[in-house]
Amino acid sequence: MRHFVRAATTLPILLLLSACASGRADAVADATPTSFYVRHDRLPRVIVFVHGFLGDPRKTWTHRNGAYWPEMLRDDPFFAESDIYVAGFPTSLWDGDNLQIEELADYMRLRLDADGVVQEHREIVFLCHSLGGLVTRSYLLRYRRDPATVPLLVLFATPMLGSPLATPGALASPNPILRQVRPRRSDDAGFLWPSSVDWRESAYYGRTRTICSYEKEDIFGVHIVSRNSATDLCDRVDPMPLDHVAMVKPSSTRDQPYLAFRQAYADAFKRSAVPPPPSNELAPPSTIPNSTLSH
Repeated sequence: MRHFVRAATTLPILLLLSACASGRADAVADATPTSFYVRHDRLPRVIVFVHGFLGDPRKTWTHRNGAYWPEMLRDDPFFAESDIYVAGFPTSLWDGDNLQIEELADYMRLRLDADGVVQEHREIVFLCHSLGGLVTRSYLLRYRRDPATVPLLVLFATPMLGSPLATPGALASPNPILRQVRPRRSDDAGFLWPSSVDWRESAYYGRTRTICSYEKEDIFGVHIVSRNSATDLCDRVDPMPLDHVAMVKPSSTRDQPYLAFRQAYADAFKRSAVPPPPSNELAPPSTIPNSTLSH
């Protein structure tokens, strides 16, 4: 009975997360989310945004004032040497045939390869939210990219040790991902423990700089991802005075998430982190075709 009560109290939080992350109240992401470039000048480096569970390649990164993080980077001269790409993948609360994390990694590989993200760039920087960090690490481990080509991995609230919502959530939803991200135990032969061991033993560990941020505000009294879970195996840790959803929706170039990524980028590429321009000095958002952003 206790487990069913926890599941019943968890479901509204999952629905809220879905509505906030993807803009949909029915907690069902589009069947084929679109991945796309925000800047595609075939520059030597590319920054790849990867959203999380129930997320969306557009709305996950968009503040209520309309500021869209990938476009903010595009318009900031500090990132002029990088193309910008937004990856998307499908997740849902209700579909029991959802892809598991390893399968989402394969899905992302096909999108990245189809769009020339790997082939056209010497370096890839990943900026990930929540589940997107686990998908990205799985992708890197499965396809063994040269660590020199992945100099920076920036993770916002990625549940490396699991999420407390996953256990009751798995009772309320058939999605297998919720079972995969239940809080990790050292004797667990599921996904999280082997994944962490594989990462620690891989060539990436110690060579791909990993910067992690954790949420300080809760949602309905719950931290979706704890500090310990969000900061496992990280090179540097940044607290975010925001909740799990808001921490990847900077309203301006002066917001904490934007500054944290900017500093991580500066440190990784030995650049001076000069103050960012005020948001009103950036170019207005470009018009990405509605057909591209509707998925």
